[in-house]
Amino acid sequence: MNEHGLKMVELDRQVDEEDNLGFFTKEFFEAQMEVVIEEKVPVYAAGLGNPAPWMERLRANGTKVMTVVGAVRHTVKVSSAGVDAIVAQGHDAGGHNSPVGSMALIPQVVDAANGTPVLGAGGISDGRGIAAAFMLGAEGAWIGSAFLASEEADIFDHQKQAIIDSTEEGTVISRSVTGKPARIIRSAWTDFWERSELDPLPMPFQSGVAGPVLQSANKDQRQDINPGFAGQGIGMIKSVRPAEEIMADLIEGMERTLKDSANMYD
Repeated sequence: MNEHGLKMVELDRQVDEEDNLGFFTKEFFEAQMEVVIEEKVPVYAAGLGNPAPWMERLRANGTKVMTVVGAVRHTVKVSSAGVDAIVAQGHDAGGHNSPVGSMALIPQVVDAANGTPVLGAGGISDGRGIAAAFMLGAEGAWIGSAFLASEEADIFDHQKQAIIDSTEEGTVISRSVTGKPARIIRSAWTDFWERSELDPLPMPFQSGVAGPVLQSANKDQRQDINPGFAGQGIGMIKSVRPAEEIMADLIEGMERTLKDSANMYD
């Protein structure tokens, strides 16, 4: 923070010790799940872990449950739990992801899903990627980065600009934010940890180190320090647009690609 002229951000309110669950802790996630169940949310997507312990209560609420996996062994566990859909998210994806590339992961998850619908994810930023997911056996696509660059996305403007400015080579796998390997846009923060002799702390403790730095960077709109998480498909993203326009382009591109592929066999 001294090196980059950042000042500590003062919190707007004091949190009582007994209410401070700690971000990314087991207690934090369990408290989140209680809110999901209490509010009877219609769709719940589990980004980390197996929702099996909560399935009975979620089912009683009529909640549709999806879960993200990065390996066949995870697929077997969550399909046994009775989830409604499985997201096969490969190494190309932003954030916490799999060591296996999307192209290899998706069909193997489809084969192991025991009939549970699979959505392909990781590096899909246009209609061609959706069509490819269909060809690999998925019944749909889970798309993140393309919608981060939407007008409606609830991230900072400097992070949206970072997505537009980046190429397919602009991301790295780093433990510097959460303590778990995650794909993030390269920054002064990730570079610091790469050259440092220090190892990031395991989850959830690294977020306590990273949090104050990244909050300060956000306040000063420092794209060079906290550009955010994103997948390798960001090289195809050229502007910030309304989500409706992004969706329309994705569908049009998918339909055109599938039509063109069918014409190859006429």
